[in-house]
Amino acid sequence: MARIDLIKALYKKQIPINEFKYDNLRAQPLLSYIHPLAIMEMNKIARSLKYQSKPKKKFEMIDNILKPYYFKRIAAGTNRIVYKHLEDQNIVLKVALDRVGLNDNPSEYHNQRFLKPFVTKCFEISPCGTVGIFERVQPITSRAEFKSISDDIFALLNKLIGKYILEDIGTKFFMNYGLREGFGPVLLDYPYMFELD
Repeated sequence: MARIDLIKALYKKQIPINEFKYDNLRAQPLLSYIHPLAIMEMNKIARSLKYQSKPKKKFEMIDNILKPYYFKRIAAGTNRIVYKHLEDQNIVLKVALDRVGLNDNPSEYHNQRFLKPFVTKCFEISPCGTVGIFERVQPITSRAEFKSISDDIFALLNKLIGKYILEDIGTKFFMNYGLREGFGPVLLDYPYMFELD
C-alpha cells in the first residue's frame, strides 16, 4: 500500500473533534521504559560544552544509551531527537540535544493543555526535561503527503490561530505534522506557543 493510500485509509473512521477523548490517551510510566541513570547520562550530553558543535557524536552516544531499552531513532530536529520503541508502537521518546531542547519537552507538556486535541499527547517528561514520552502518530514525510491533506491542515490551523501564535507551522515545516488515526492532522512539534494579546 502506498503511503498516500495509507493516509486516506486513516480518515475512514473519522471521530468528531468534540467526541475525541484526548485525556483518555494513556502510556506506561516513563521509568518503565528507561532507567533514571540513562536519563542522567543523556542530560549530561545535552548540557555538554564539549559536544556542542558535534551533533553526530551526540546522536551516536544517545543511540548507544537507548539501544538496550529497545528505542530506535526515527527523526532528528534542531534541538531534539525522536525515537520509537520497538515493542510499544504507541509511543515515541523525544530526547533533548542541547539546552534549548531541555526546555522544549516541558513547554510541550504545558502547551498541550491549550492546544489539545490538535497536538500529539505528551504523557510524561523527566523532571530535568531531557526526555518525554509522547503519543505516536503517522508522520507526514513528504510534500505530496502534506499537499494531499492541506485542506484539513488549514482547518486545523484555523482552530488554533487567532487565539495563539505558534512557530514552525507553515508549509516549510510540513514534517511538523502527523495524522492521528480516525481523527486527522495534528501538530508534532509545539514548544513555542504564545497567547495572542
